[in-house]
Amino acid sequence: MNLGKPNSTVDNPTAEESTPLVFEEEEVDTEPSRAALCLVGSLWTARPFNAQALMRTQKQVWRPTHDVEIHQLDRNLFIFQFFHWQDKERVLEQEPWNFDNQILLLKNLEGDEQSSAINLTHVPLWVRAYDIPLHLRKPKFIELLGSKAGQFTQLDTDRDLQMSKFARMRISKDVRTPLIRGFIVTLKNGSLGWVYFKYERLPWFYFHCGCIGHLLRDCTKIDPDDLQNPALVPYTDEIRASPLRKPRGEPNPIPNTNTACRKLVFRPPGSSISKTSYGIPGNVDTQSNIHTH
Repeated sequence: MNLGKPNSTVDNPTAEESTPLVFEEEEVDTEPSRAALCLVGSLWTARPFNAQALMRTQKQVWRPTHDVEIHQLDRNLFIFQFFHWQDKERVLEQEPWNFDNQILLLKNLEGDEQSSAINLTHVPLWVRAYDIPLHLRKPKFIELLGSKAGQFTQLDTDRDLQMSKFARMRISKDVRTPLIRGFIVTLKNGSLGWVYFKYERLPWFYFHCGCIGHLLRDCTKIDPDDLQNPALVPYTDEIRASPLRKPRGEPNPIPNTNTACRKLVFRPPGSSISKTSYGIPGNVDTQSNIHTH
């Protein structure tokens, strides 16, 4: 999605401008990297939205034990600074997150990444595959299904594949492509069957094109004349599934050892306890010209 960012290169640079700068660290930084505890995010929508409301809402919904600071880098680009790795990992494990029925795309922040080059296009989704033939209820086949629906990342191993109504898998889905409704499979007798999908915690998507993040008035792929033909509406709400009632694999609560959010200990994974505290840079401009409608 075009975030309205300036180009990262300039036409016809001067000789002085075209000489790359090289910065070499004099000393190895032994302190934990702040970038390691940051996520970068963008709302997958072309519509205007209230950035301040998004930042307030995410703090309230996530409720991290050690707080989170949110800074707006661009019109639709945000940095989420956590102070403990478990807080950050919990947010990633419980994706997708929605704001105002639009999906919030998140990824780890790379320390050498320019904000103008950040391109968020994928979201993790839990997918359920129904009516799988018994002879195909194997992890390798579920992985094959997931790799066709997106990028397979995880199988829910808490479920008995042979006895469960559905198989549950985690995929990384490119939001620029339509949702996959299912696949035709070959049965042992040579006939064909249909394995169908349901997606948990889906935001808005358009029934005609199957793409996440927009409805009729935003779709550029559908001819208005086709809207009168029910056969050209391949998607329904049947593709949605309610989340499992009890989240699986939720980490243990993090002891709240310090309630002063501006003097919290940075704790990346595998780090030893340190008494070094950091403050968040002040005077960060988080004001937005974005408006709601």
